[in-house]
Amino acid sequence: MAPLKKKTDDTFVVPTLSEASPEHADLVAKQIELQTRYGELNAERSLLRREIEAEKAAEKASGRKRPSLAVAELLGDNAEGSVAGLSKKLREVSTDMANIEGATEILRRRLDESRNAASKIVCDTVRQEYRRRLTALCAAAKF
Repeated sequence: MAPLKKKTDDTFVVPTLSEASPEHADLVAKQIELQTRYGELNAERSLLRREIEAEKAAEKASGRKRPSLAVAELLGDNAEGSVAGLSKKLREVSTDMANIEGATEILRRRLDESRNAASKIVCDTVRQEYRRRLTALCAAAKF
C-alpha cells in the first residue's frame, strides 16, 4: 500500500534563541548556574537551622552554655559546632542567598532584553524560508 503523502527532505529547523544569540545563551547559562547555587544554599540553610535547633536543645538539656565565638577562639576551643558558629554560618548563607536573588532579578531584566534581540535575529533568519513556504501554500490553496 502506498503512503498517502510523500516525505520530502525539505525540512527546515528554526534556531532556538540561544542558538541565534551567544549573548542570550550566556545569560541563560548564568541563570541556570545561579538557580543551582541558590538551591544548594537553600538546602544548606535548612540543614543549619536544624543543627542550630538540635544544638540549642543539647545545651538546654546539659544545662551549660557554650562561650561566644570570640571567647572560644581565645580559649582555643572549636566553636564551629556551637550555636554561635552555626548562626554565623547561617548568616553567611542567608547573605549569599540574598545576593543571588538580587543578581537573578538583574539577570531577568537582561534576559528580557536579550530575548527581544535574539527573537529578531531568529525572525530575520527564517523570514525567507517562511515566505517561500507560505507562497507555496497559497498557490496550492488556489487550485
